[in-house]
Amino acid sequence: MNSPSGISQVSILLTKHARKRARKRYRWNSCTLERMAIKAFDSGLRRNNTSGYLRKYLDEKFERHDKTKNVTLYGETVFIFVQNRLITVWHLPVHLRPLAKVFRLKLEKSKMAIKANCAFGLLLMRFNEISTSFSEEIRQNVSAIFDCCTIFCA
Repeated sequence: MNSPSGISQVSILLTKHARKRARKRYRWNSCTLERMAIKAFDSGLRRNNTSGYLRKYLDEKFERHDKTKNVTLYGETVFIFVQNRLITVWHLPVHLRPLAKVFRLKLEKSKMAIKANCAFGLLLMRFNEISTSFSEEIRQNVSAIFDCCTIFCA
């Protein structure tokens, strides 16, 4: 089920430990923690999308928690999930926050590029469907523009 904000509503289970840590470290109540956990699970920065010092830090945390399959960054918070259960949360160290921001921006840029390429592909398909009603000269001009855009977008 999709919410109005476009985030899919995955069923996230919160452990007592996660609730306790969120209350202590962030002063979040259960509702806030659940909302943040869903956002982190859906659109957080995964450790396989990072590299360098940030990746090394997340790998250490990944190895420390034996059953962990998902170490996720959302904002300045590290979320540890096992399947759809939130195990714990903690602050990302201050010296790694700028790195996380850089990787988050890279991920957003790549998502936007994928959306743009999909939109461009749909536009090209639609033009090819209706181009029979255009004269040959118009079709050649528009095809040349699409070719230039394809080179530019790539």
